[in-house]
Amino acid sequence: MGNRSVTVERFKEIERRLRDGRSLREIARALNCSRKTVREVRDGLRLSPAMPQAVADPLWMSQVDWSAVVHELGLGHPLKFIWEERAQSLTGYPNFWKQFYRKFPELRQATVTAREFAPRRTGRGRLRRRPDRVGRAAHR
Repeated sequence: MGNRSVTVERFKEIERRLRDGRSLREIARALNCSRKTVREVRDGLRLSPAMPQAVADPLWMSQVDWSAVVHELGLGHPLKFIWEERAQSLTGYPNFWKQFYRKFPELRQATVTAREFAPRRTGRGRLRRRPDRVGRAAHR
């Protein structure tokens, strides 16, 4: 048989045949799976593959005051600075922001700065696109 996973369709078919009153052996033979698998489905020890898997949070997440992190982010503080103050001793920055956005997906926002680009001449006479400098004229 091997280590084949139970598909959603096979799981539903096992449940249907169990409701119809078929025996474990009959279901296992018909669906080409083990009696142990059919027994696990019957006893509720095997969950449907359609159900999302619950992933346990890392231990350090319980030590962070997430409401304070969200509040400081709302005040406009960069997430990296918040991490430095509140979680640097617990985890690295990449893990912190991954778990933060996994926990609060609604706070994920792209920060885009729109800038005007004006063509400039390079020393060789070619046009080059360069951002305008703040506080200076676009053309010299």
